[in-house]
Parts: sequence; C-alpha cells; structure tokens
Amino acid sequence: MAFLMPKSRFNHTWLDQGLMSLRIPNKHMFLHFRRRILLTILVALVTCFQSAAIAEVTKWSLNSLLKTPEWLSISGAQRTRFETLDEQFRAGGNGSDQILVFRTNILAQLEWRQWNFAFEVLDSRQAYGDENTKIASGDVNPLDVLQLYAKWNFASDERAESSMRVGRFTMDIGSRRLVARNRFRNAINAFLGIDWREKV
Repeated sequence: MAFLMPKSRFNHTWLDQGLMSLRIPNKHMFLHFRRRILLTILVALVTCFQSAAIAEVTKWSLNSLLKTPEWLSISGAQRTRFETLDEQFRAGGNGSDQILVFRTNILAQLEWRQWNFAFEVLDSRQAYGDENTKIASGDVNPLDVLQLYAKWNFASDERAESSMRVGRFTMDIGSRRLVARNRFRNAINAFLGIDWREKV
C-alpha cells in the first residue's frame, strides 16, 4: 500500500524576503558591527584581568607602614559628616541650621599571653554651627580618652571561655538598645568599671 502526498503549495517568496532583510546592506556596516563585537570582547577581557590583579594586591594597613611587632596593633578611623535642618522641631526654634562634624579615633592594642591592653583616643569636633545651634556633649567632645583597660582571658573546667576587663571601655549588650557603642552620634559613650563575660 502506498500513500501519495499532495503536491506542496508552499510559497518560498516570503522566506526569501525575510532572509534578504537580515543581510547587511553594505560592507561598511559589516565592518562597524565587527568592530563593536571585538571591542566588547576586549573590554570584557581587560575587566577580568584587572579584577584578578586587584585581588592579588596586598591590603594596606597602618601596622604594615609602621612595621609594628605582632603583639602590637594600631588602627584608626576618621568620619566627616555634614548635617542640615530645614524646619526646626525643637520648642522655640525657627529657621534652618547646619553643622559639619568630625570624629577621629586612634586605637592601640597590646596582646601578651592571656593579657590584652587597649588605649583609644577620641576627638569629636564641629564647624559652621550658628550661635543658636543646639550643640551638646553628644556632638562635641574634643580629645578624650575613650578606652583604657586591661583584659584577662582565662578558661577553667566549668567555663569554655571567659574574660574580665577592668578600666574604661565601650561595650555592646544584647540588642544595643540601652548599652552600646554609639555609631551615628558624633561622640561615643564609655563606661568605667569591671566587665565580666563568659561563653559556655
């Protein structure tokens, strides 16, 4: 038994017209298109090599510059922030206000066996504040000793890890709602006393 297929009435005219529309009309456009592809590939290769080179660069640190010994670590931070207020929300205030605040701190830490010693200096200043600008100790506290403490790390049979800190220090407790080292405020709170911590 044989099956006879009817003659196809498929018209190839529209297919030929579509293929012709995909052809590049002239040689100049083809060269321009090829240059764009080569340029894209070149940029991608340069970006890959540059990222690899940056990853191999050693991070700069103050300790490497000063060539401090292993038991001594020196670090610091500087923050400058401009604050502006358009409408006063305080009672009796009117108009706008602005202030430029600076916060600089330098921390030196010494580690010897189970002992840790820390000394940190904080300098909080302001500029461009008006005569009526509300400035308090939370904004300005020039050249103050923020931390100066001795810490003893020890372990026993009942405690997996515990430590005791004596002196002036900053600390974070729990969710940082009541006791914390200030992050947004220009000045930072410090505490004087004994801090006993243990991890089980």
